[in-house]
Order: sequence, then C-alpha cells, then structure tokens
Amino acid sequence: GTVASGRLQSASVEVNPWNVMRIEVGGGTRVDAQVVTDGLRTLTWRDLSADAVLWRSLFVMASVYEERGDLGRSRQGYLSLSWRF
Repeated sequence: GTVASGRLQSASVEVNPWNVMRIEVGGGTRVDAQVVTDGLRTLTWRDLSADAVLWRSLFVMASVYEERGDLGRSRQGYLSLSWRF
C-alpha cells in the first residue's frame, strides 16, 4: 500500500493421535516497512495448543502463545476444563 508494505510467513501442523486428542504447533514472522518513517518492524510468534476428551463429557484444553517483536515481548497461557451435561 501507500503507507506500508511487508511480508508475512506462517506455518501450522496439527495431529490427532488416538482420535481423542488434538495437538497443534504453529508460528510465523511478519516484517513491515513503514513508508513514512522509513523503518522496519519485525514480529515473530509461536504457539502450542492441545485438547483432549478425558471421559465422555469431560474435556481439557491447554494453550501457550509467545510473541516477540521490536515493540516488546508477551506470553500467554490458557488452561480449561469443561464438562457437558
């Protein structure tokens, strides 16, 4: 565009072992070139998530996400247990 141009690359892989679990790994890189400031910004991320059926109506899900870039770094984690009745 007229304000910025850039490149985005990402990849993700998912497997379903034993047909009761799902595991996914992903990540990527984004580079933006700002026309106005004539600078580059880089951002990379990676994530891991998994969910599983523990017993007919009981499910567990976990996720971890990390992001690093020129403006800082952040990490997030999430764990959930749900029961359908």
